[in-house]
Amino acid sequence: MNTYWDALKTAEFKPLEEVPKHLRMKLYGLVRKFTWEFIKAHVITNKMKLEIPNNVDDPKLLEYSATFKEELLGGLKEIFASPPLQMYEIFDEPFG
Repeated sequence: MNTYWDALKTAEFKPLEEVPKHLRMKLYGLVRKFTWEFIKAHVITNKMKLEIPNNVDDPKLLEYSATFKEELLGGLKEIFASPPLQMYEIFDEPFG
């Protein structure tokens, strides 16, 4: 996440300049949390072709499966190979 956060800090359009300095770390935590949740959901729905379980415990069981971990690793490799500011464009289409 640090690579992508640094890209936001140095981006030409300076999106973080609009955020007060005392709130930037809070924003970083939220971006990190929701990006990770979005990646996991993307793997489940687009790579594994499953629906996200409604039960609180079921997503955790799914995330511990070998299949999920394998698909997640492939998706993460693709994300990290993309230019930092284009990371989220990967989510427009399924990984791979």
